[in-house]
Amino acid sequence: NGYYFEQIFYNLTGDAMYDFFVFLNQTSTSVTSFAAGSNPPLVRLIFRFIFKSLPESTQALYTTVNLWPNSEYDLRVNAFAFLCFWIMFTFAIVLLAKLCMDNLEGTGFQKKLFVVLSLLSTGVIWAIERGNIVIWAMVCTMYFCFNYEKTDKLSREISYLSLGIAISLKIYPALFCILLLKKKKYKDLLKIIVYVIIFTVVPLLISGGFDSLFAYIGTLFKQASVSSNLRAGYLNGLSIMLTLSRALGIENAYMSNIVFFRIFNYVFCIALSIAVVYLVDKKWIQFMALVFAMFLLPGITHTYMLTFVSIPLIFFLNEEKGLTLQNIIALLGFLLLTTIIPITNGSLVERLRDPIVVNVANRLSGIMLIHVLGELILVCIIFVEIIKAIVKLKKSVKIFT
Repeated sequence: NGYYFEQIFYNLTGDAMYDFFVFLNQTSTSVTSFAAGSNPPLVRLIFRFIFKSLPESTQALYTTVNLWPNSEYDLRVNAFAFLCFWIMFTFAIVLLAKLCMDNLEGTGFQKKLFVVLSLLSTGVIWAIERGNIVIWAMVCTMYFCFNYEKTDKLSREISYLSLGIAISLKIYPALFCILLLKKKKYKDLLKIIVYVIIFTVVPLLISGGFDSLFAYIGTLFKQASVSSNLRAGYLNGLSIMLTLSRALGIENAYMSNIVFFRIFNYVFCIALSIAVVYLVDKKWIQFMALVFAMFLLPGITHTYMLTFVSIPLIFFLNEEKGLTLQNIIALLGFLLLTTIIPITNGSLVERLRDPIVVNVANRLSGIMLIHVLGELILVCIIFVEIIKAIVKLKKSVKIFT
């Protein structure tokens, strides 16, 4: 009777489709909004375009963010605005389904089943329910992963453009550039950097000229130094490190040393990504390590990152055909990462509740436990593969000498 759905998601009077419509309102009239805040300029340009596509009567009525509690001025109940939401996310779902169908090995039924299960995974449902553009960053990243090594030049070039768009929408897919570093494709990497610069600078110049550009650069430095954003997971604390610290009862110690953990996370994420990409040959391990590194980045809402799990999962199903113990354990980890069934009771779940923000973190605290368990399983497999690669490398060196 919708019990589990109510435990995770929201009513209209709360936070449903919040990200899409608050972005739509925030970028509706303010030029300075392009340079303020942490949302990339390309995101703000997209939502400015959507808002300006609405009828003038609608634009005049919804000039400020007022999603609740007065439904009369709630942009979400406006038919024109909701149609834009529906088109954007339906198109993303169609592209996601096509990429899965085209690249997953198996029968037609197996591919269709995978697409359905992917769309029912926590990350995808959450991104759609919140209306977050992260789903487009994931689709663009997925296209890159499937095509950056293709012999067809057009597919490769589009993949570089796709990753440039993904990075311009959400900065963390930049970790996938390590794949090009390993292949020594420095020219292709330079193309992606140029795309990111274009998709960042052009929206700023369109919105307010060079003043907007300089203001945005200043905002980035300010964001990096603001300690309030060090909670890792925006305002709701939905991060792996914070969840583990709460589960272990050491949240105060964690928060008091947050600067250290922030630096440690950055170093660990980059080091792990480089080590796996350069040492391990299995594609699914490489992509899983990159996705896991994104999970750990400070300032990242963990649940959104779960949308990217479909990428390594497809490569896992394509590469691992045997029913070995490691493959069975890895599959269990993936299942835990994609489940939408939360743990709703217990003292440990209560310990994870956020005393400051009672909506998002409290609803997702139970399901976070399941996801973190899946991540720990897959991380163990990643480190096993790293050890295997190091042992293999040592043996090859001995043979050579």
